[in-house]
Amino acid sequence: MPSSSASRAERTAAIALGVSAVLVVLYLPVAVSATWYAFTPGAPHLLDGLNSALSGHRYATGPGSVSAVRGIDYAEHRWTMLVHTTLGAVSLGLALALTATARRRRWVAHRRLGRLFWWTVAGSMSAAIVFLLLAPPEHFVGARAFRLQLWELAAGTLGAAHFARRAGRRRDVRSHRWWALLTFAFLLTAPLLRLLWTVLGPVFPAHDMLTNLEVGSVLLAVVAPAGAGTAYLATQQPSPAPHTRPAPPRAACAVLTMLGATGLALIVRAYAELPGAAAASAYPWFAVAPVAAWILLCQTMARRARRREGATERQWLTLLAGVALSPWSVLLVDAAGRHWLGPVDGYLAALMVAPGVPITAAMATLVSAAAARESPRPAPAPGPRARR
Repeated sequence: MPSSSASRAERTAAIALGVSAVLVVLYLPVAVSATWYAFTPGAPHLLDGLNSALSGHRYATGPGSVSAVRGIDYAEHRWTMLVHTTLGAVSLGLALALTATARRRRWVAHRRLGRLFWWTVAGSMSAAIVFLLLAPPEHFVGARAFRLQLWELAAGTLGAAHFARRAGRRRDVRSHRWWALLTFAFLLTAPLLRLLWTVLGPVFPAHDMLTNLEVGSVLLAVVAPAGAGTAYLATQQPSPAPHTRPAPPRAACAVLTMLGATGLALIVRAYAELPGAAAASAYPWFAVAPVAAWILLCQTMARRARRREGATERQWLTLLAGVALSPWSVLLVDAAGRHWLGPVDGYLAALMVAPGVPITAAMATLVSAAAARESPRPAPAPGPRARR
């Protein structure tokens, strides 16, 4: 059984790595060419060209597009954006190389690439913070909410990369793997967000690009941390020692599911009470759908964990707890954010910044507890007789 579970985890990791590699390879030319127009007028802008072909020129560069709102700011801070986009793209490529070297047990190359990865992530996120500090605020519905998410993403990526580096230095493999996966998931939000607003253009022709950017941000606020948690558990190797902790009660899964479902219902209800500015955009459903999907996924994996090695039922229920609490985190931030940002921006800020907090906290608690159990305990000090 352990060998079959190990091979299943290896296959899952290989598939995830392959999908991520395709996404990163497609994104690299988009990222590198994103600021060329600011240095050479008339230089190709690949993403605008793709959006124009799929959804029309007005969607790609007209009012309500990213180019119209931020084009001048990107040009004014072109060196900062060049550092951010280029180093971000390099970081994604290095993350793939790090994953490959870890799977093949090439630890010397893994450590060297890890140092380079840390500095590219630090440079890219520092440039993003500089841009956020210097660039003026945008003026569209949800602009302040999206800006808050960018701050959270920059700080979260830096923090996750720091914890991954620190755990690696301590030889804490479990914690290192979790924080590295979370860093990679945060970095992947850049290509995924652009993919989403490109794909959603033909699907929702009534939306402009900024609206699709916002609904994509709401979606990724759940998908990034939950996806990292799922990748961590789904690729976990069987434990060499049998699990001695008692299995959680079967009712725990039902209680967590009801908790999550109640929170989702309250999110939809809060949206229905908003003024009409956001009435046509269906923002909450881009949070409700991934949360509901992950609740079902965690339930399924928890049931399967009873019959095979690998991640335990308790571990999947820990991720389920984080996902089930994410709607309540949204409601809490929404209640506070409305006083400072107004009803619409406060609600959107809650959807964009709050869902990942309980998911990340649940997984961090899980891996910290596992690392504490596996760390060697110091030998007791000799007593008086032993010293004699």
